[in-house]
Amino acid sequence: MRPGLQQVMQLLSLLFPLLAHMHAPLEQFLRRCDLAPYFCLSWVLTWFSHDIAEMDVIARLWDAFLSSHPMLPLYLSAVIVNEHREEVLGLSCDFSTVHSFLARLPAFVTESNVEALLSEARAALLAFPPHTLVEKSTEYDRSLMFSKHPVVPERSMTFEMAVNPRPCAAPSSGPPDGTAPAAASSPPPPPEDVAEAKAHGAGAGA
Repeated sequence: MRPGLQQVMQLLSLLFPLLAHMHAPLEQFLRRCDLAPYFCLSWVLTWFSHDIAEMDVIARLWDAFLSSHPMLPLYLSAVIVNEHREEVLGLSCDFSTVHSFLARLPAFVTESNVEALLSEARAALLAFPPHTLVEKSTEYDRSLMFSKHPVVPERSMTFEMAVNPRPCAAPSSGPPDGTAPAAASSPPPPPEDVAEAKAHGAGAGA
């Protein structure tokens, strides 16, 4: 558990670049309405459990999220919005109207369509993987530099690890205090070499 919402807000900052990839007119419409991605804050923060009433659907989503890439909830959020793009584009470009409509979209996720939505989200994750999304979002950020709702400019190490999870490095074999291991001493010479060295020394003394 983290003290603030920084990680979640960083994740949400990638929603509109993802929508721009899925359906550019939809993303442009949302921008014209001066909309920020905060309408899906509870979707990502609670893994949709705050917005969906059916426990079987919630359980299926959580099962998918726990066994998939940590950014799958964001991709599913984009898929849900994109699924209703015709209805969204038919709304008047008014902030409160569009925000209210989008906030209610998880109610349309049911047992009959949850598998199809998850499949679309996984396909989107493969077609436009997180590391590519982050790279593209940099260009998107520049285009919104003077927006009323600027995206988060700095992304933490934890966020980068969530975007591109990697296996942990193998532990070092050195001492636990981090100091360099001492050089190994040379093994003692075999007994016959010692005897030969003594004999050679005695001859030289004579």
